[in-house]
Amino acid sequence: MRAEIQRVHHSLQTRECEHTLKAAQETETRQEHKQACTAYRAAAARLVKRTLLCDLSALHVHRTVIPRHK
Repeated sequence: MRAEIQRVHHSLQTRECEHTLKAAQETETRQEHKQACTAYRAAAARLVKRTLLCDLSALHVHRTVIPRHK
C-alpha cells in the first residue's frame, strides 16, 4: 500500500514538473523565461525532497540540466 501511495505521489509531482517545463519552453520574453525556470527548479527541488528514489537527470530546461540528487 505504501509503495502505491509513493507511486501516485511521484506521478503527480512528475506531471507538475512536466507542466512547468512546458511553460518554460513556451515563454517568449527573457523575463518570463527566467520566472518559468525559477518555478521549474522549485518544482524539481520539491520533487527531490519528497521522492527519495527520483532521478531528475533527464529533466532539462533548454540547456540547463538539474543534477541528480544524492
